Amino acid sequence: MKNSRFIAVKGIKLVVLGLGFLLLFGSAILVGSKLAMRMGWTPSRTQVLEFNETGSYLSARHAIGQGKMADAQAFFEQGLKHAPENVLLQRGAYQAALLSGAPEEMAKASLRINPQTPAAVPPAMLNAILMASQGKFREANEAMNLYIPQGFHALFAPLMKGWLQAGLQTSAKAFKAPSFAAGKEFSVLMHYHAARLNEFMGHQEEAQQHFDVLLKQAPVLPSRVMEVLLANQLKQSKQKEAQALLDAYAERIPDHYLSLARAATVLPVKDAKEGLAEVLNDISGVFTAMQASEEALIYARLALLLAPDFAEPRYILAGLYERFKQSGDAIDAYAKINPSHPLYIKGQIRSAYLLQGMEKTSDALAVLDKVGKAYGEPYDVLMARADMLRDHKEFEKSAQTYTKALTKIGETKSYHWTIYFARGAAYERAQQWDKAEPDLLKALSLSPSQPEVLNYLGYSWLLLGKNIPQAKAMIERALQLSPRDIQIVDSMGWALYQLGQFEEALVYLEQAADTLPQDATVNEHLGDLYWQLGRQHEAMYLWQRAYDAKEHEAGQKKGLEKKLQEGLPAWEGKVVTHPAQASSLKMSVLP
Repeated sequence: MKNSRFIAVKGIKLVVLGLGFLLLFGSAILVGSKLAMRMGWTPSRTQVLEFNETGSYLSARHAIGQGKMADAQAFFEQGLKHAPENVLLQRGAYQAALLSGAPEEMAKASLRINPQTPAAVPPAMLNAILMASQGKFREANEAMNLYIPQGFHALFAPLMKGWLQAGLQTSAKAFKAPSFAAGKEFSVLMHYHAARLNEFMGHQEEAQQHFDVLLKQAPVLPSRVMEVLLANQLKQSKQKEAQALLDAYAERIPDHYLSLARAATVLPVKDAKEGLAEVLNDISGVFTAMQASEEALIYARLALLLAPDFAEPRYILAGLYERFKQSGDAIDAYAKINPSHPLYIKGQIRSAYLLQGMEKTSDALAVLDKVGKAYGEPYDVLMARADMLRDHKEFEKSAQTYTKALTKIGETKSYHWTIYFARGAAYERAQQWDKAEPDLLKALSLSPSQPEVLNYLGYSWLLLGKNIPQAKAMIERALQLSPRDIQIVDSMGWALYQLGQFEEALVYLEQAADTLPQDATVNEHLGDLYWQLGRQHEAMYLWQRAYDAKEHEAGQKKGLEKKLQEGLPAWEGKVVTHPAQASSLKMSVLP
């Protein structure tokens, strides 16, 4: 019987969509096409029915829900031809223009509505951004002066004003960075931009004061802030301190793209447009973390309007396309990330997984091969390739690729349990237990409290009929750590069955079968137990259901046929083994 306790996700690497401030903010608000409702744009039933442009409005809202922003804009414009003064259509057209990302459409739509209209980007603020994108900082500051701080945007307005004012200055002496006051949750954001602003204008002492405040909070900082902080340390020739900071960050987030070599290339902000783009990127990151996808999309696009080569908002934008199920647009966006930035590699990995999801595995592997050859086969590219080979049931090739990835890790850390777990499972699936067992034990030694590893190793021993008491103890521990994992519940029932504790096993195996009624492994387990309890008719029914399942291991259906014809011999206190077992479960929680 094969071990089916390994749950495969499309990608061992956990790729974070919103880099900006995603790690700082975890609260969630409503998502989808609810932006109008959140921003006070919800029409009353009376409003909608009082004008004959209802069809245009509803068609536009539907188009927004489908991610077709250009179509939405066209529908709103169609309605405005007949009712140019209708506030509902004006606001809808403004929203669609923001979502489309077209500067001309945004500018035109903003002229129709009051500068203080509640929106994802208040019109006065939008006009300031559009002027700044053209290098017109005098006009940008005038537009921003029309903005009256209110709501969420008031937190970020001082940051934007600071960079807009910096764009006007020709002398460092004439510039004084504004003091940014905010609650504790936004203090990192404020200190980061105060440091960057002062650094940009040549006020190094003031900049360093803010960098020092950030340093006290490291490594619990967003990746972009950490990157700039590392660059600041290197600038002061603090190589050892920078390395220690990076090591601490790696312990917290093993899957990171930061490196001292990368940090050494980070330069101070080159112009005010770039600084303003960083603010907009941070806002997009906040909205991404809050699951407010439409707002995040708008701010990412505005950041790119100011700085087209800015990798972080491009990566956020691509991730948002993934959320909207627009795989083609996501792949295109990942391809536009600057190839010199490490996020380009991550973007190509994400593109490969999207292609795999589109059942284009050959194309996905080709993407990984191309980026791997171009960048010296980085660890995360090898891991992605190994994952895909495993998902494609090429277990031996998968194990070989994991082995190649192991040569890239240097000193083994506790968080490397995932690669040993992955390779061990690949070896086990390739029927090479002599290689699988040491890897699974290694994974457990690196991280003793991983329920996935405890369950996989314990269940493997059950299948081999060895170390049954230890196997049961491991599975019990896994169940304590993850009591809602039905695969572990099933493993617990099977361990008790192997020990002849049928009544105790019944509780677990029935729970597993109730939760996973289509799983062949679970059904066969409970069928075996029912047979031993004298419930032969129910056992036959479950074996038949297992036989009819969609996925089977090689040889399993033959074993089920025999059971359906002959039943099982009476249990004599011996461990029960099977030649094959269904594998409807795949790998999980491998970062």
